Amino acid sequence: MKIECIEKVIPRAQGSRDLRFAAFLSIILFLISLPSFGAYEVWNTPSGKAYDVYLSLKVTQKGSKSNLYVLSYKTKKNIHDRFGLVLEYYDLLTHFYYFHCPENLKNDKNSFIVIEAFKDPKSKKENPQARQFRKRLSELKQITQANYRLDTNRLKAFQAFNRKKWVEALSFFKKVKAKTPHDHSQIANIYLLQYKKELAKKELESALKEFPDDLVLINNLAMTTMMEGMFEYEGKVEYDPKKMQEAKEILTRAWKLDQKHWFTASNLSLLETKLQNTKEAEKWLLEAFKLSEESPELSYQVAQFYFEQKNFAQAKSYYEKTLKVLKELRSPASQKRVKSIESQLKLIEAKKTP
Repeated sequence: MKIECIEKVIPRAQGSRDLRFAAFLSIILFLISLPSFGAYEVWNTPSGKAYDVYLSLKVTQKGSKSNLYVLSYKTKKNIHDRFGLVLEYYDLLTHFYYFHCPENLKNDKNSFIVIEAFKDPKSKKENPQARQFRKRLSELKQITQANYRLDTNRLKAFQAFNRKKWVEALSFFKKVKAKTPHDHSQIANIYLLQYKKELAKKELESALKEFPDDLVLINNLAMTTMMEGMFEYEGKVEYDPKKMQEAKEILTRAWKLDQKHWFTASNLSLLETKLQNTKEAEKWLLEAFKLSEESPELSYQVAQFYFEQKNFAQAKSYYEKTLKVLKELRSPASQKRVKSIESQLKLIEAKKTP
């Protein structure tokens, strides 16, 4: 396989079927995709690998139609392992080509993508190095064809899932031979979207026999267990205490396994919120934020929590922290959230809060 790249090493600065059921289901979807407009996203590529990715879009020149995408990701490889990094580049560029690159730019010879691999620093004083790789968008198709690690069944499953073709997606996921935890999570997700909570739970429990310490699987099992215990009584959503306790035990197990992952703390906060244990919910939410202060998703969650508790001074503080990060991003999702937060801040300033 011929591999060509233009690269350089640079220093990097640190840096039920009703609406209620649908709303709760979005929690599971959030867990599987992780975070939607935050500082980074987890990309589960068609090869079966997972990467923490930071993606931004910049216009190269004022008034120019050319676009420059900058894709940065954390690598576990030696930053000087040139061949190993190129394999990761090909993997990520394949994912970008199929799921992020606009259709009208796939043959654009004037637009580029810069992909950057970087290592976490060992200390706050140390600037980690990064290695860059640059390609025209029009060259991505050839790169995807050369990516021998791509699993076509997984790719087709992802594409069908994005089109909301649940039956088709499920069929392709089941054909994937070497399934990853994410594949099992997506299968469970499809069952939930079909309102088959028992099958979703069975899929997650089966997957955990193979991957007993996978935190996303454990968290999704806890959330699915909570959904199992949902029911409506006199127009209100109630929860089966036994199912809530079971979900709490599952999350506690996840927390004991690893106390550095924010989403377990965030889900414990959600569970305590449903149980109306406000102080416990606040404690876990702040713990989640402490573990991922870079994430505007979490600062937004904290702001919303305080807003709903009518603690508007704290809500304002966290809304402003969220805005500071989001305004540096160029994605439509982040700009939409900016407008939402600005509206909330106006309500607080005008004292017209609900």
